[in-house]
Amino acid sequence: MPSKVKNKTSIFISEEQAIKPLTVDDLINILGSTVKHDDENKAITFLTMLLTYTEEDQINLGFLDESSTGKSYIPLELSWYFPSEDIIKLGYASPTAFFHDYGVLMHKEGIPVNFEMKPNKVAIKEDLEVEKGSVSKEELEATYRREMRKWKELLKGSYYLVNLHQKIVIFLDMPHDMLLQRLRSLLSHDDREIVVKITDNVKKED
Repeated sequence: MPSKVKNKTSIFISEEQAIKPLTVDDLINILGSTVKHDDENKAITFLTMLLTYTEEDQINLGFLDESSTGKSYIPLELSWYFPSEDIIKLGYASPTAFFHDYGVLMHKEGIPVNFEMKPNKVAIKEDLEVEKGSVSKEELEATYRREMRKWKELLKGSYYLVNLHQKIVIFLDMPHDMLLQRLRSLLSHDDREIVVKITDNVKKED
């Protein structure tokens, strides 16, 4: 009877043919499709961004030059090589705005604050009307103030959690000096979690 023999081929790859680690020169050639010239700067910038994904080897990088010389060009162009959700681009941020815009307000127990639970006059009026049928302006104001006192009591000990884990923050302009001072410990990578004290402007409730 005829027999069938499957052809099995062994592939041997020499050491020269094996995949080699990417060298800095290789990296510069690849990045050259995006950024021409500035080989050292683009290589250092890319590697600095890449270190963001390590546990303890992150570093900070700054470009010093005169105004309008394109200092932000290289980091902006190279940021396209990384996931968009990991990139934070800041043109300007005051110390307080940075924490408010990029932080989540947390209860002291570590639970995010649900702002849908914050009292508002419209909802309180609707609830009172369902309960009593009608409500006076004075009763509405008194109930609102009482609920706001409860809300403020609930927020005692709350804090903003800014999670910059594996985030690449690009300052397009020199940050506010006070912001740099408050981020000094963070930029020094002194610890994984750092407490920063900020002062909020007290807003009068309507």
